[in-house]
Amino acid sequence: MKNEMKMKNLSYLLVALSLLFVSCSDDDEGGASVLVPEATEVVLSGDGESKTLAVNCDGDWSIEVSETWCKALRDKNSLVISAEENKTGGELNANIVLRSGDLSAIVKVTQSIPLPAINETFAATTEHWFMDLNGFEGAFKTAYDEAKADMAGRATMGSEGYVLQHMYLTKDTIDYCFHDEDYKEMGAPEFFYVYNGSLLFVIEAVAGTKDQVVFKEIKLDPKVDLTNPDDNHSGDQWYGSEEWGSPKFKAFVDVLAAQTYVMTADNAANPTVLTFKGVEDSGSVFKLQLNKE
Repeated sequence: MKNEMKMKNLSYLLVALSLLFVSCSDDDEGGASVLVPEATEVVLSGDGESKTLAVNCDGDWSIEVSETWCKALRDKNSLVISAEENKTGGELNANIVLRSGDLSAIVKVTQSIPLPAINETFAATTEHWFMDLNGFEGAFKTAYDEAKADMAGRATMGSEGYVLQHMYLTKDTIDYCFHDEDYKEMGAPEFFYVYNGSLLFVIEAVAGTKDQVVFKEIKLDPKVDLTNPDDNHSGDQWYGSEEWGSPKFKAFVDVLAAQTYVMTADNAANPTVLTFKGVEDSGSVFKLQLNKE
């Protein structure tokens, strides 16, 4: 009798355990145990952009989007978020809800206001953008090397000659400075070895583009009198004087106006380095660096 009772109890226990196992299995099949997106906040460019996030989930999952401007779709184990250009004039916000069974996760999406076209911003610049004299490529480098050799060959008191120290652009001027290195090494006063020059020009954004510019109308300031004896040490003569000018230096400066350039920035919001690449001759490259002083 006791053995029969033990057998019955054992049978009940086995049945209970079996039901418990089936119940747990059903629960496991009903939803995921983990649902974690790679990021919970995403910022999209105001110009329109697409970003992909990995989603860690051991089950099936769905997507709900709160705003129509924000697009989201599932690509296997990834969430692809995208938006077209923001033309509203203000910042946009949306929530993407991921669901799997009883689990959910929210990804907050923000789309910024489009930045002003980089070429229009540069065309209106009042900052001093210095040419990277070691960053020329292609036609720019060839013209610069020829100008450098020509100016060095104009030495009168030694072998170093005239060396370009810097050149910078602003909205409507090109400013540059040469040193007569031979006079400088002799310890002469600055008046004897510093040659400053300034040219007028125009930076123009190419209509219908956001990143193309042309440099036009490079010329001497009409107010400059190269025949004035008091201006003997003016660097303007290297560009504009028929008697003292350097055709190679003028040719180097004029490369700016030879073609249209595509510009890129190291940082779209706060650029400090601008790179210009020729449209017709893509091998012709120069760089400008923002003067932070």
